[in-house]
Amino acid sequence: MPLNKELKKDIIETEQMISEILEARNLKKVGKCNNCGKCCNLDMNILAIDNERNEVYPIGKRESVRCSAWNEKEKKCDAYEIRPAICRVYPCTPLNLCEGCGYDFEEIK
Repeated sequence: MPLNKELKKDIIETEQMISEILEARNLKKVGKCNNCGKCCNLDMNILAIDNERNEVYPIGKRESVRCSAWNEKEKKCDAYEIRPAICRVYPCTPLNLCEGCGYDFEEIK
């Protein structure tokens, strides 16, 4: 199922905003998804984005998140083509990086 124009626009804007925040902190995301599924089934910090100060920070308590689209048996997302923007840009910051994730963050030199 192809993405509609509004969703594509939201994804691009979200990716740009996260890139700007990381760049301001001299960080870049590296690596690729290794289909571990930890980001689909985790306890995570709920994050807030302060656009004026170019910061991302945790708010509130940690929340358990279990995605119903994660197929544990096949180690894949059953809704991959239409997954939400947050899934497309995960992990957004080192704060929500799962242990064993194929992604990491490096300092820009």
